[in-house]
Amino acid sequence: MVSLQSRQELEKQRLQIIKDIEKTSKALESTKKNKEKSLEQFKALERQVDSRKKLISNLKTVNINENLSLKTKQK
Repeated sequence: MVSLQSRQELEKQRLQIIKDIEKTSKALESTKKNKEKSLEQFKALERQVDSRKKLISNLKTVNINENLSLKTKQK
């Protein structure tokens, strides 16, 4: 009777461990997907920052050109 209980208890523990492993595997997969999504978002933000820097540079150039044009007209 003692060995039967031990076997049942071991089987119960085995099943619980399998459930824990499956749960952990799902959590790891979810984390991987979130990481990939976060990386994509980061890259998109980097591209947006680069585009905004180009826009600012462009606006500065336009402003400088307009200022030079006004100074030339005033002379």
